[in-house]
Amino acid sequence: MRLLADANIFMAVILNEPEKIKIVEKTQKAEIISPIVLPYEIGNALSAINKQKKLSKDEIHKCYQNFKLILVRLQHFTNALISTTSKPTRTIFSSNKF
Repeated sequence: MRLLADANIFMAVILNEPEKIKIVEKTQKAEIISPIVLPYEIGNALSAINKQKKLSKDEIHKCYQNFKLILVRLQHFTNALISTTSKPTRTIFSSNKF
């Protein structure tokens, strides 16, 4: 199964949010695809957390390193690509769905 995941799903995992366990369980055997800008979105989110002093710089760095360990296919999306894909794709944009 292919899953389209947005940055908030990855953030929940790398920040060990309560949803992490369910997300990992539901995505273990899936091919995860995300927009090509995902690394920038993660970097921006972690930068905002750093500016708010919620995590130390070392913790932020570790989070980004953990993000890089997650297998994800980065892809450029257009409306045509999404509507004509040959394999069914399930969208999981919001961690609230878990």
